[in-house]
Amino acid sequence: VGLAGDSAGGNLSAVVSQLSARAGDVVPACQVLIYPALDCGLDTSSHRELEDAHVIPRDRILWYMTQYLRDEADRRDPRAAPLLSSDLAGQPATLIITAGFDPLRDEGLAYAERLRNAGVDVTYREYPGQIHAFVSLTKAIPQGLACTWEIGDYLRERLAT
Repeated sequence: VGLAGDSAGGNLSAVVSQLSARAGDVVPACQVLIYPALDCGLDTSSHRELEDAHVIPRDRILWYMTQYLRDEADRRDPRAAPLLSSDLAGQPATLIITAGFDPLRDEGLAYAERLRNAGVDVTYREYPGQIHAFVSLTKAIPQGLACTWEIGDYLRERLAT
């Protein structure tokens, strides 16, 4: 079994993998995190540079968070902000996709680095000219389709064994 998700779904995939590893349960064979939301602090360079990003501006991200997080303590909980987890050992092989013009870009990069430092097999791929949600816009954005094929190839390789 592999997990995959984009944006908040990437957050959920990362959290499920972390909780599974921590509990000693079966860990997915791999996970694909597509422009994942991994830290509720909104304090990265990409968040500052792209706070007015058309697809997900800062005020919309904050609104999303207030729909399910009660307060600042919830925002620092690794079950909401998996980048803040103190232990990333035992995580599955991971493909992280980010977009160059996405406020979440730096969270994905930071998570890739933390996973690598924990000994996890990580593939990190930034699509420099792309926006949040580009993978869902394959008819309008050709790189979205190319990325979808890349994800399919990754899953096929990881789940074949």
